[in-house]
Amino acid sequence: MPAFRPGGIFNFWQDGEHLRGLWRRTTLADYRSKEPKWKTVLDVDALGKTEGKSWVWKGASCLMPEERLCMVSLSDGGEDATQAREFDLARNAFVDGGFFLPRSQLSFDWEDADHLLVSTDWTGQDLTESGYPFIVKRLTRGEPLAAARELFRGYKSDVGVFPSVLRDGNGNTLALLVRSKDFFHSETFVLTGSTADKLAIPEKAAVTALLAGRAIVSLDEDWSVAGTTYKAGSVVALNLAALKKDPGRLEPTLVWTPGPRDARVCIAKTKYRLLLSTLHNVSGRILSFAPQSDGSWAATQIALPDNLALGVAAADDNSNAVFLTAQ
Repeated sequence: MPAFRPGGIFNFWQDGEHLRGLWRRTTLADYRSKEPKWKTVLDVDALGKTEGKSWVWKGASCLMPEERLCMVSLSDGGEDATQAREFDLARNAFVDGGFFLPRSQLSFDWEDADHLLVSTDWTGQDLTESGYPFIVKRLTRGEPLAAARELFRGYKSDVGVFPSVLRDGNGNTLALLVRSKDFFHSETFVLTGSTADKLAIPEKAAVTALLAGRAIVSLDEDWSVAGTTYKAGSVVALNLAALKKDPGRLEPTLVWTPGPRDARVCIAKTKYRLLLSTLHNVSGRILSFAPQSDGSWAATQIALPDNLALGVAAADDNSNAVFLTAQ
């Protein structure tokens, strides 16, 4: 599957000659052609041979908006635990002395070029009963892991605590810590500096995207707030500035609510549009929502044949381009 990054289209490719795979890139024009000309970014088979490891690719997290610096995750033999190390896409090489997260059950995201938010097994005893980390710290470039500053601590009985940093095309950011109490209920906290304040959304809801200064929330249970009830399955938006000012007092705006024969499948976003994949009478729909100045959303159904399963394969954070899948 393709992925948009500045400078072209990336994907991860495996075949009989590359069992562990190639991370590679090409241009959008080449990708549209019958025989794209791919350039290898990282050869996982070659890396494993050089280092004497059975490396398995587990993905890359790149710092927006440039997406030059990436944290590449690898597991030894395909186990759940991973290590992550910094990679420079301008040089197609790992960064000497760059960020390195040793093997563990990891969850992390870029806060900025010099800081990572990291949840890991810091002492060898910092995993939950479910086997996931529950202590989040801020790691600063150039400092050892032991110097990372603790920001949030969940409980051993949790599933885990997972940091994320959402960004939109206007340069806005929203740092979140999600404490998963079980596999269905979670608490979300807004991180400001070193302070984590609870976000007053339901426990069966998730902040899924940031677009045009609005945090997008998907609901898996009814939410009654400010005299209005938003039904399970709906998508709502929160003004980012108001959310950061008072995370405990929210005034959502409805983006979409399902009818009696509708189901939400997934949410994605480009630089200027929110994309919603849905099922209507078990047929796929792709809806495009444009934010309006009054806080409302203008909806358009993308014209596609009926009786298909439709999905969003990739969406570009720097334009309105999107790849869709159809079956």
